[in-house]
Amino acid sequence: MSDSIRKLRKGSLLIANHQSILDPFIILAYLPFRNFLKLIPIREPTCHRYAAKIPFLSFVGGYDIGSSSREKMESLFKTRQFLTDKRSVMIFPEGRICDRDKDLEFKKGVSFLTDAAENVVFVRLNGFHYQDWTQFKNFERVLVFSEVQKFQEEQSAESIKEKIKNLS
Repeated sequence: MSDSIRKLRKGSLLIANHQSILDPFIILAYLPFRNFLKLIPIREPTCHRYAAKIPFLSFVGGYDIGSSSREKMESLFKTRQFLTDKRSVMIFPEGRICDRDKDLEFKKGVSFLTDAAENVVFVRLNGFHYQDWTQFKNFERVLVFSEVQKFQEEQSAESIKEKIKNLS
């Protein structure tokens, strides 16, 4: 883990690839405890079907992005406002959980958030996507944090994808 991870504070944006429904909890569990405390409460945009069916998600920072295009756009502005108000946010720019055999394109809205954050850290998850949780301990799992960065301008979705992909 990078030593710069200790620079995380309220208003940070964590951007990670998405492999399982447990990803937010896994990422936060890997953070040093003091940094975790600096980030909370952390917000996470949540797919409408999960937010509607699992009310528990709102207690751990999840908020519904809605189902229509208009609601999703409003949610993007809400996310940016969280960052501007120095609230931490974790996003998964693919917009859904990825299969292990293919990469999804990142949603373009992610580029709208990078310059509003106090700082940005990229997270790469590998090996957390397995469906057979009984075999979970037999698979190699890797979680890598990037250096903490500050952007003065928006970053393109393609450049963010490359930054996450190049983490090792």
